[in-house]
Amino acid sequence: MADRDRPRSRHAEALAGLVEERYDRMVRYAAKRLRTRDVPQTSADPEDVVQNALKAVLAHDEPIGNVRAYLYTCMAREIDRAARNHYVGRGYESLDADVRLEDGPAVRPVDEADLRHVIDEALAGLPLQQRRVMLLTRELGMTHMEAAQVLGSAPGTVGVHVHRAIRALRVTLVGLSTAL
Repeated sequence: MADRDRPRSRHAEALAGLVEERYDRMVRYAAKRLRTRDVPQTSADPEDVVQNALKAVLAHDEPIGNVRAYLYTCMAREIDRAARNHYVGRGYESLDADVRLEDGPAVRPVDEADLRHVIDEALAGLPLQQRRVMLLTRELGMTHMEAAQVLGSAPGTVGVHVHRAIRALRVTLVGLSTAL
C-alpha cells in the first residue's frame, strides 16, 4: 500500500501530544531504566528505545484506553529487549518501521541497480571501521559477537559502529532523496 493510501494511526493525535509534552522525560526515563539494567548507552540508545515504543503504539490497531500507560509498557518491553540483546552480545537497533504521524510525499520508485549504486556510494563515504561492521553484520549476517571476534574488538564497540553507520547512512540517503 502506498504511503498516501495508508490510513493514519488512530493513536497518532494522542501520541503527538505526548511527544510534544513529555519526549525529553521519556528519553530520560529510558536512559535511567537502561542504566539500572546495566545496559550502556553504547549498546542501546535511549532515544531508539522511545522511538521503537512510539512505533509500536502507532502500529497498534485496537483501541487503547490509556495511550500514555500503553506507551510506557511498550518502552518497558523495548528496554527488556535491549537488555537481552546486550547480554548476548548484540546491540539494540531501531526497528526501522516506516510509521509516520503525517502523510509524506509520494516517492518515485527507482530500479534496484540505481538503488544499489546509491547505497554503495553512501557506504564508501563511511569510515573504514563502520564499513567493516556493516559488511559483517548486514551483508554476511553475523551477530555483533561474531563480528567482534573477527575484528578483535568488543561487541559493544561493534554495536556503536553499526549504530553510527546507520545514522550516517540515513542522513546521506535522506539528503540524497531530497535532492532528487
